[in-house]
Amino acid sequence: MKCIFCGVDSSSSKSVEHIIPESFGNTTAILRKGVVCDKCNNYFSRKVEGPFLNTEAIQLLRQELEIKKKNGNVITSFVYPQV
Repeated sequence: MKCIFCGVDSSSSKSVEHIIPESFGNTTAILRKGVVCDKCNNYFSRKVEGPFLNTEAIQLLRQELEIKKKNGNVITSFVYPQV
């Protein structure tokens, strides 16, 4: 099998690619092992998903929707003003 991104042999790939990031609560929409090579999967995780998920707007949205992080905790960084 070849990686859908770079075309190298990915039959020995150990990771699965989450179509929607796991940090958004996705546990089911994944591509099976070998569809994406480990190198590309790691690249997208570090260079694309990580910076996006760490933006203030996305973290605030994740806190508001109570979407758990990979470690099972909910973001609690933002304090809402008392009304």
